[in-house]
Amino acid sequence: MLTSRLHTAAAEYERRWKIDVPFQDLAWSLYLFLLRLDAAISGANADHVLFLSREGKPLKEMFDAFRQSSAAQTSPAVRTHYFRVSRKSTFLLSCGPLESETFANLFRQYRSISLADFLRSLALDGAIDGIAADLRRSKDGLEKRSDDLPTSPEFAALMKSARFAEAYAAARAQAGAAFTKYLSETLRGPIPRRLHVVDVGWKGTIQDNLFSWFERAAGGVHVIGHYLGLVAPGHVHPRNEKHGLLFSHLDRSTPCFPIFNENRSLFEIMLPADHGAPSRYALDSNGNCAIIYDEFVERQLIEKIVFPVAREIMSGVERIRELHTEMGLTTAEVMALTLHFHKRLVFRPTAAELDWIGSIWHFENFGVFEQSRLMVKNYTNPLDRIRFTLNLLRHRRLPEAGFWPYLTIRRRAVPGAAFLYGRYRMWQARLAGSFS
Repeated sequence: MLTSRLHTAAAEYERRWKIDVPFQDLAWSLYLFLLRLDAAISGANADHVLFLSREGKPLKEMFDAFRQSSAAQTSPAVRTHYFRVSRKSTFLLSCGPLESETFANLFRQYRSISLADFLRSLALDGAIDGIAADLRRSKDGLEKRSDDLPTSPEFAALMKSARFAEAYAAARAQAGAAFTKYLSETLRGPIPRRLHVVDVGWKGTIQDNLFSWFERAAGGVHVIGHYLGLVAPGHVHPRNEKHGLLFSHLDRSTPCFPIFNENRSLFEIMLPADHGAPSRYALDSNGNCAIIYDEFVERQLIEKIVFPVAREIMSGVERIRELHTEMGLTTAEVMALTLHFHKRLVFRPTAAELDWIGSIWHFENFGVFEQSRLMVKNYTNPLDRIRFTLNLLRHRRLPEAGFWPYLTIRRRAVPGAAFLYGRYRMWQARLAGSFS
C-alpha cells in the first residue's frame, strides 16, 4: 500500500506528465534500474562500463543523462561505451578448438535445431553450401530440424567433416583477431582486469561468451554483469559475476520477482536500437575491425511502431528524475512507486496497450532463426476455456510457454481467472516494504 506522501507523488506524476502512450509507466522501472546501476557502478569504482547491444543503446543514453543529474552518485572517471555484440557474434569467440569444444552455450538452450541453424549460430552462413556438399547432403537437408541435434548422427557427421573443421578454424582465427582490435579501439587502451557490462539480462549469455574469450585470449578478466533481471545463472564463476538490479532468481527469488518477471519482453521491446544484430567481426583492408550485421528485418516495425513509444518512455524517465529531486524521495519510496505502476502494467493493462502489443512481433537470430508474434490467440469456445482453466489448476502452471502469463490466462481461461492470478502474484511478491 502507498503512504499518503506516495499517493501525492503518484498523483503529481499523473497530473503533470501522464500522456496516452502504451506502457508509459515502464519509465518507473527503468528509472529505478538507473538508480541501482549508478550505485553499483559507483561502489565498484569502475573505469569502463560496456553497454551491450542492442538494448544497451537506449540504456547507455539514459544512464549518461542520469549521471549528469543531482540524483547520481557516479564518479566522473567512469567511461561508458556502447558495445556492439550479440549472442551470435560472441558465440564463436567463446568456442575453443574443435577437438575439445562441446558448444554448451548453445545447446543449453537450443537442442531441437537444424544443422543449418547450428552453422548460422556460429556465423558460418557462407560455408553452408560447401559443408552440405562435403556431407553429401542437399542444402535443404541441412535445414531439417533434429529433435536433439547434439546427440544425432547428423551432428556426429558434421564433427568429422573436413570442410566444417577448416571453416570453423578459419572463422575462429579471423573473429578473434578482429574482436581484439574492436575491443582495443573501444577502450582506447589495454583490457582492464575488471570490466563491467550492462544489459537487460535474463541469463547473461553474452557475458558468458565474453568471459570464455577473455579466459583464453586475454589471460583472464574479472567480468561483472549488471542486469535489469536474471532468471538463470548461466555460467557463473568467481570472476564472472552477475547481478539482477530489479529482480533475480539466482540464489533465491527477490521478493518482487513475480511482478517484474511477469512480462520481461516489455523491457526488450521498449529498448530498441536503430541497427540490426551484429553477426561477426572481420578485419578490413586497413586492418580495422569491421562489424558485419544480420539483416535488420525489424526496421519498419521499430521505426514506425516502437520508436515513437520508446522515446516517450525515455522522456518519462527524465520526468520521474525531476519528481524524485523535487520531492526528495528516498530509494525505498521510488521502489514502492515503481511497484505500484509496474503491477498495473502487467496485471491491469489497458485495451490500448493490448492492441499495441498485438502489433509486435519478434525475430529470433540465434539458435533458431524465425519470426513469431507475441500475442497469444484468444479462446472463444467456452468449453475450451473451461478445459484450459482446469488444466491450469491441475498442474499449477501454464500448459504452454507464454511471454506474458497474465495475458495467456486472460485470453484462454474462464472470465475472472486472470484477475485471481494477478492477485495471487501480488500476494506472492510480498510487497510490504520487503525490497528497498
